[in-house]
Amino acid sequence: VTDVPATFLAVCAFWAGLRCATSGLTTGRVAIAGALCGLSASTKYNTVLVVLPAVLALLSQTIWNQPRSIGLAVRALALLLVCATMAFLVGTPYAVLDHQTFLAAVTGVRHHLANGHVVMARGWTYHAMFTLRYGLGIPLVVTAIVGGCWLVARQPQAAVIVLAFPIPY
Repeated sequence: VTDVPATFLAVCAFWAGLRCATSGLTTGRVAIAGALCGLSASTKYNTVLVVLPAVLALLSQTIWNQPRSIGLAVRALALLLVCATMAFLVGTPYAVLDHQTFLAAVTGVRHHLANGHVVMARGWTYHAMFTLRYGLGIPLVVTAIVGGCWLVARQPQAAVIVLAFPIPY
């Protein structure tokens, strides 16, 4: 299945996006973050959300912090999105070559998942009751929640970036 490579690429993209916030913006770091986001989304479409921490990391380095630079933010975001799009299309060329079928398939999957997947209820309710509980175990779930709350309390700006992917996902 695609879950293992998608998870690997999502973690790599997440790391690359955070590296832009922790080590500073360079053209190479932004391009790598974008490429990894695109490859992750190409592997499993719903991991496209991993671009959110990268976008927030770029904004933290250009708009949130001093000195503010709108021009740098626009250039960095454009590079991130261009690299993500190019990497996505390298991994999923039929998104362009047969775009009508691609869009119909994505729309069909979106409608299917919106109604609940197989025996699953929708979203967080099912994950809290079953997948997180039995997949990770209660101690690890509690530790993750406490860690997320601690991060929000201690470093709210970092928390916005770090939690921007797992919570919407």
